[in-house]
Amino acid sequence: TVVITEMALIMSLVVGFSVFPHSNVFLLFLLAFLYGISLFGFSILIVALIPSQRSSATAATLLHLVTYFMVFLVKDPLISRTTKTLVSLLPNIAMTFSIYDLFYFEY
Repeated sequence: TVVITEMALIMSLVVGFSVFPHSNVFLLFLLAFLYGISLFGFSILIVALIPSQRSSATAATLLHLVTYFMVFLVKDPLISRTTKTLVSLLPNIAMTFSIYDLFYFEY
């Protein structure tokens, strides 16, 4: 948790002053921190489901990439808000939608 906190702090300070100058730095920190915690929970879930160390690392990497690219499937405006909300339970999709909304309100 210390590493997640440090990374979120560094990321929020750098991004807060350069990319999102009108956004609250604390909220950027909170977004990055919660994303890190959700990724940690996602990895714990994968390790609990797959007992082998090598298999769980491979599965976690593949699932991380697959859920990242799922954003392009649900980004369509014709997809219902309910479907987008349910899919946002996955960390990568939730973070991507958060960044989209942040860009929308920032610019």
